Amino acid sequence: MSTCADCSSSTNLWICLICGNIGCGRYGRAHAHAHYQHTTHLYALELETQRVWDYASDGYVHRLIQNKADGKLVELPSAASSMGTNTRDDLGPTHADTLSAEKIEAIGIEYSYLLTSQLDSQRAFYEEQTTQLNSQITELRGMVDKLSRQVEKQRTEAQELELQRRREEEEKLDSVYREKVKAEKKAEKVAELARKFEKELKDERAVSAGLLQNLATMKDRVEQSEKQREEYDVKITDLQDQLRDVMVFLEARSKIEEGEGIEAEAAGGSIQLPPPTTIKKKGKKR
Repeated sequence: MSTCADCSSSTNLWICLICGNIGCGRYGRAHAHAHYQHTTHLYALELETQRVWDYASDGYVHRLIQNKADGKLVELPSAASSMGTNTRDDLGPTHADTLSAEKIEAIGIEYSYLLTSQLDSQRAFYEEQTTQLNSQITELRGMVDKLSRQVEKQRTEAQELELQRRREEEEKLDSVYREKVKAEKKAEKVAELARKFEKELKDERAVSAGLLQNLATMKDRVEQSEKQREEYDVKITDLQDQLRDVMVFLEARSKIEEGEGIEAEAAGGSIQLPPPTTIKKKGKKR
């Protein structure tokens, strides 16, 4: 049992005379008409009445014959239109001739030209569609090639940027490493200089401490020397006093021995000098 290819309906069915698609009619869900809109297949046969519908002219064309004059398909006059009229050679068959071989042959010719014209229109349609598809495919291929080139270019640029970034990072790292090495060397020099200064400071402090100690020692020595010099001055003063007393004594004795009068009276006498330890001040009374 025939059913609609889209909705599985079994009533009011139409079959496409080009591709054999079965669809429901307009009183159903109109899948047959939708098939025409999708494929532009013009002719469909109603399965119940065996009549042919032309979607282009929107009417039945189940009685088509070929015009012998120009070879075009024309509608065959019905038997009713020929009843009660004069019989002519160009009219279609009467009701009595419906079962004759000419009618069968005319029907065959009708369907043959119907299918041929439809196939020609479909061929032109599909050739046009094919041309459009080929042009679209060519355009799409061009776009794909263009996009591929752009993607490849972008990928190459991205790789170059990545390499450049890596080189810059490596250069920065090398620069930072060199700066680090320089800083470490400077820090080492500064530390060495600090150690040197610290050592010199310690030596200077030691020298200063030694100098201070020597200065204290020299002060003690100077004080001792001053004390000794004072003692020596006292001793020298005492010796000078004693020497002066001795000179006075000698001078007096000489005068006594040589003189007369009072000095002569003192001759033979004796003069006693005080002990040297009693003479302490300069200018002592004689």
